[in-house]
Formats: sequence, C-alpha cells, structure tokens
Amino acid sequence: MRAEPFAPDALTEDAMLGGRVRLLQPKDGYRAGTDPVVLAAAVAAQPGQSVLELGCGAGPGLCCLGARVPGLRLSGLELHSPDTPRWPAATWRTTG
Repeated sequence: MRAEPFAPDALTEDAMLGGRVRLLQPKDGYRAGTDPVVLAAAVAAQPGQSVLELGCGAGPGLCCLGARVPGLRLSGLELHSPDTPRWPAATWRTTG
C-alpha cells in the first residue's frame, strides 16, 4: 500500500549554498541543516563519476555535491514506512 504524496502546503522550498541549491522538504520532522553541506564537501568525486547515497532523505547532500562537482551521475535511495507521504518526483534543483 502506498501513501499519498506530501500535500503542497506540507513542504517548504529552502535555499542552500547561497541560493545555488533549492530544496523541497517537509515542514515537520527532519529538516536539512549544515550536515549535508559538510558531507558533500568531503566527497572526493570527479566529473563523470557516479555517486550513490543511501538514506538520502530529500537529497540535500546529493544536491550540494552536484552543485560543487558538475557532471556527476547522482543517485539516492530513501526507504520509508508505508504510511509516510511520498516525496515529489523532483525535490531539488540547482541554479547558476
């Protein structure tokens, strides 16, 4: 059984990296802070490589890494209980 998607008013659009990254995340529960920014800075990825993040949540770490290193193939996996709302198909975007 699949849960319904998050209602639009249950999400906020937040900026990271000085607005280079825009991220949708739930108003309630875990919200990304500086941890994914530090994680992304510590990854020694090179353009053209693939990166997989397990337990990525809304994807802020991948998002920040993609903004720092262009040309990566990024994948993330997040498992939730069946009663947790589904994430929108696209939860982030980079600008600039």
